[in-house]
Amino acid sequence: MLTAVSNDQPFVDLTLWAQDIWLEAGVSYEFSYYLAKATGVAQVNLFNRLNGVQFSSSHSNPTEDLWGGHFTSLGVATSGIYTLSIADLSTGSGLRYAVDNISLTYEAPVPQVPLPAGGVLFLTALMGLAAMRRHR
Repeated sequence: MLTAVSNDQPFVDLTLWAQDIWLEAGVSYEFSYYLAKATGVAQVNLFNRLNGVQFSSSHSNPTEDLWGGHFTSLGVATSGIYTLSIADLSTGSGLRYAVDNISLTYEAPVPQVPLPAGGVLFLTALMGLAAMRRHR
């Protein structure tokens, strides 16, 4: 997604992007996007929110037309649907900027062999070793 915005009113809390998503408890997510300022004297100030509560912020490079990546970790205590959003709280008027490659990723947990199955495998291996010793 690419979004270009012109904020001509300073100190306006403008929701730039929002999406409802399902998040699993105990999973570590990475929220990221790229930001570039096109024009304006001030830096762009974006706030990342989960259900309206800020969990991180990002700022544009002071140089115009220079893309910068913004990456932050995210996790929840309870599984459910959450609203993930980016809000513009820039203080300079006349800012024009772009946001691209909005992404939410996670690393899938490595599946573990359950303890009961692990015990059965261990006992089977022991019995196999005992049987091999008896045949000698």
